Amino acid sequence: MLRKLTISGFKSIRAQTLDLGRITVLIGQNGAGKSNVLEAIGMLSAASAGNVTYESLNSKGLRLSTPSVYKSALKGGGHRPKYFDLSAELDNLKYHANLFTSTNNESPQWTFHSESIKTRHSNTSQRWSKIAGRSGNGFTINGQSINKANLRKTDSVVQALELLGALPPELQNSIDLLKNFAIYAPTTNVLRGIDTDNRIKSPLGLTGGGLVQAVSDAFNAGHAKDFKRFFQILSWYRAISVARPTAELKNPLFGGGDRVLAFTDQFMIQDFNKLYSYDVSEGALYVVFALTLLLHVNAPRFFAIDNIDTALNPGLIRNLIKHIAELAEERDKQIILTTHNPAALDALDVFDEKYALYIVDRGTTGATELTRIKPPESMTRQQWEDETGGARLSELWLEGYLGGITPPSTF
Repeated sequence: MLRKLTISGFKSIRAQTLDLGRITVLIGQNGAGKSNVLEAIGMLSAASAGNVTYESLNSKGLRLSTPSVYKSALKGGGHRPKYFDLSAELDNLKYHANLFTSTNNESPQWTFHSESIKTRHSNTSQRWSKIAGRSGNGFTINGQSINKANLRKTDSVVQALELLGALPPELQNSIDLLKNFAIYAPTTNVLRGIDTDNRIKSPLGLTGGGLVQAVSDAFNAGHAKDFKRFFQILSWYRAISVARPTAELKNPLFGGGDRVLAFTDQFMIQDFNKLYSYDVSEGALYVVFALTLLLHVNAPRFFAIDNIDTALNPGLIRNLIKHIAELAEERDKQIILTTHNPAALDALDVFDEKYALYIVDRGTTGATELTRIKPPESMTRQQWEDETGGARLSELWLEGYLGGITPPSTF
């Protein structure tokens, strides 16, 4: 898994380091910088995959802006930095990229200023050995200097390692985890099949495209039983299927395909108890999307869902995150979620290392700051209960005790 992320000079983030869990949740006010954290990982993912271009960033789910927008422009701290610096530490690999942002539209938008890839000495060691790197003087692979003319400034040193077959399989797996990262942000009309997905990715588009086929794939792979979780989350549905729409129920206003998701509602009469994607509750579609992303064999092992609470009520989002955490453990996934709904926090056990909860806020200088909510190492659960008066995390957040929200006037 990706264990530690360091971001410097990227958008609203001046300098932050965060430890990630199997499930990492970011909560904070609008504009605090939650999505910027996801996009920093997406930028690093694109860099590790070979190069940073608009095409590669689009495939990762980043908002596409002029290159200069990605570089911090915060007041204070001297001159605006020429570069932004990103680093990911995985179990056995550390990848770092320092990227230059061009302001010349005729030249490449992003080029590598420096870069390194390191491996840990052993599973328990804190020492790292560099296996490849680059600087203004050139680049090295396994201690051998290579003429810098052999590697373009737009191409990652990871590419050179892979082409030379110099990356051991266990390290390739770690790089692949980072390379395949994507930010999902499904939208209702795409999930319904009304709008097309402009960010197509197999097996699920970043805004929800291809849901019918992905659900069908998951069923065919033997995961129909796993979708029983859906009925635990939304108890009024009895069945989900992939079906050909009947003339009676097919919506004439929408083209769609020849197959739809059909939801059987247990409280409707037997000969008229099915709802298709364009009629069913939008919350049901968001839940199916999340479950499919976790269950499909070809979905990324490491991904983010931006605004996981979209269209879901507080009880539903709390329940969904619990199921996401269980499936992530079973399916060996690592997931980052952003939310504005404090009920999401009540699904997290801050004593369990697999959860990482961060409050995201703009500090006194306006820079994004991330504060992890975690009990002191020596604190017991009972002491935590005593300290908080037994309050839920959602209550502590709403009352302003955790930060990331404007406190009520009586605070």
